[in-house]
Amino acid sequence: MPPHGIAEVRQHLAKLPPAQSVAEQRAMYDRAERVFTVPPGTSVEPVMAAGRPAEWIRPAGAREDAALLYLHGGGYVIG
Repeated sequence: MPPHGIAEVRQHLAKLPPAQSVAEQRAMYDRAERVFTVPPGTSVEPVMAAGRPAEWIRPAGAREDAALLYLHGGGYVIG
């Protein structure tokens, strides 16, 4: 699947009907997530962080002595 830029994401989101509840927003997000695939060679490991579900995402060839904490803004709305 080709990579998507922010313009394409915004166009897609503008077409979606507004969700009424948090549950509907999460379901819509889960469906949209299928469009964005993980690059080949990337591992996704589900973990618990302070009692909350999280993921270690490691691209092929990633360093073992460094990490990047990424908090996606959408998580504050529907995560």
